[in-house]
Amino acid sequence: KYFMSALEKNLEFGRGMVMLANSDRTRLVYTAGYGYSPEHEGLLKQTEFSLDNPNSRGPFVVSFRMQTPFLVNDVGEVEEDLSAKSLAFVRKMESRSFICVPITYEGRSEGVLAVDNLKSKRPLNETDISLLMGIAPQIGISINNARNYEKLQEREKRFRTLAESAPDIIFTLDANGTLLYVNPAWEKILGHRPEAIVGKDLTAFVERQDADRLEPLLKNVTEKKDTLMDVLLTLKSDVGAERSFFFNCAPNVDADGRVRLT
Repeated sequence: KYFMSALEKNLEFGRGMVMLANSDRTRLVYTAGYGYSPEHEGLLKQTEFSLDNPNSRGPFVVSFRMQTPFLVNDVGEVEEDLSAKSLAFVRKMESRSFICVPITYEGRSEGVLAVDNLKSKRPLNETDISLLMGIAPQIGISINNARNYEKLQEREKRFRTLAESAPDIIFTLDANGTLLYVNPAWEKILGHRPEAIVGKDLTAFVERQDADRLEPLLKNVTEKKDTLMDVLLTLKSDVGAERSFFFNCAPNVDADGRVRLT
């Protein structure tokens, strides 16, 4: 939607839209757009283009498959080249001229970006194609970032669900060793309430000799992406009692590329 808003404000195209491949990459579906009447947008939301039909030859599908742009200044001149479905779609959308370019990320097609004019202010040209071909990969990057963020959010949700019911102590640290999260087992076993733990350094709860040994190990996890297995640590309870645990730690990279330790 950010890109659609930028296109609407800064470019001369009357309307624009993004269609993306669905999760199983069998259809192109409408995702976002601007400049459309409620009737036209309703049509877009109901329209899908087949990607798994080898006979599909509409410009959106061909642009997606071949990663090539299309420029049409007079739809009437290319009606014979369009499939029946594409022709019906163009007529219902009342398009007079349009450009369609592929949206790609790391060589893979993700969808198409299309713009058109209900009333041609000027002929569309190769400069317009070049401009849109420069914008489309940025949309591809944005789509990939959003998907990665969603995956990380889902992973975090699954982690929290498992951690909350786990009998063992589970916690996460930032790259500096500061506790970001502790599961309920910490309080059950060691007595500290979460609000007294989160935001403090792990070494505040570890015996001094273990802390000296732990710091370079955590640094290797952060910098070298090492995984620690069965490191014996002594943690102090809320009343000062010592409890020994086997400590395992692995790097966890968030959506911004920052390393957390789990």
